[in-house]
Amino acid sequence: WLAAGNGSLELLKKTIGEVKTAGPKHGLVIDLMLKLGPYVEVLNNYYARNPAAPTLVKKIDDGKKKGAAKASEPKKIEPFISSAELRKIAINVFKQGKDTFTFTLGREEKTVKAHLKFEEGLIRFIGTTLSKFVKENLED
Repeated sequence: WLAAGNGSLELLKKTIGEVKTAGPKHGLVIDLMLKLGPYVEVLNNYYARNPAAPTLVKKIDDGKKKGAAKASEPKKIEPFISSAELRKIAINVFKQGKDTFTFTLGREEKTVKAHLKFEEGLIRFIGTTLSKFVKENLED
């Protein structure tokens, strides 16, 4: 259980009491709703303050292995659209609203049912990203 804000402790205790008296019930197991716009803004602000990307620690080859050729440096994989560009697109698209992602998981007898709902903001983000990719990489 988690509660925050003024009067939340009393409300939390009341809710816990109501759930205990109701007993176990079948049906809804997980109900998750996530507004993506604020999350992307927080992520963008974090990367603006911490621009250095985390680096992997490389193993030092001291040449003690016999008969083994020197390992070549791993190739750096670069995405077609950088993370910074994706965040910029997401912020612009999610400003328009309707940026909610909903996931519901429940059960009926021995069957698990999952329901995903993407509002049009997320679909707009995917479409904008794909159009940018096509324009920059596939257009002749």
